[in-house]
Amino acid sequence: MKKIIITGGIASGKTEATRVFQTLGVPLIDSDKIAHDLLVIHAPAYQETLEHFGTSILDANQHINRSKLGEIIFSNPFEKAWLENLLHPLVLDKIKEKIKKLEQTSPPPVYCLIDIPLYAEIILSEKNKLKKEFASLSDQILVIDLDEATQKKRLLSRYHEKNIKINPDKINAILAAQATRADRNTLATHIIDNHLDLIQLKNAVLKLHQQYNRH
Repeated sequence: MKKIIITGGIASGKTEATRVFQTLGVPLIDSDKIAHDLLVIHAPAYQETLEHFGTSILDANQHINRSKLGEIIFSNPFEKAWLENLLHPLVLDKIKEKIKKLEQTSPPPVYCLIDIPLYAEIILSEKNKLKKEFASLSDQILVIDLDEATQKKRLLSRYHEKNIKINPDKINAILAAQATRADRNTLATHIIDNHLDLIQLKNAVLKLHQQYNRH
């Protein structure tokens, strides 16, 4: 089974691309969902995260409010590193478990997608001790690419749709916290340029799907 990591900057359209792959029957391992599940009540990382950040990150039902937690880690590199050091080993183990489970199906899929939004940040980090292990997960890297100006417009539109007011400086800070477009694309085996419409994105995904299905 080939393992394809799919990644891309925020608002690049990666989520939509993974949806298209899934409609084609491609299994998806979603690292964001894994991280989310690790932070629910009684999950492995819940108590340690709560003890570190305090009760201010909880909602009325004692669940970790990811928006509140996100505001803290986006504005504080130390706290961001602390949370990543807690979650990344756990996420890595879960990804490996899911890969093994897929490989044991009969017959196994020709390929699977592993969605890791922060793949470039992990691989290019000088301090991340797990970058070799994350790199070893994949056979190929697919980057959903978008220029920064369009990223900003789409991100601003996303917040407006949710009736959330956001300062442009915050959007710039979110983008600055991620790997650069050039660095991300340097890692790519394949790149989908997603500055156009959904039809063209679907066509690009279908073309790659056919290519990945060739043994």
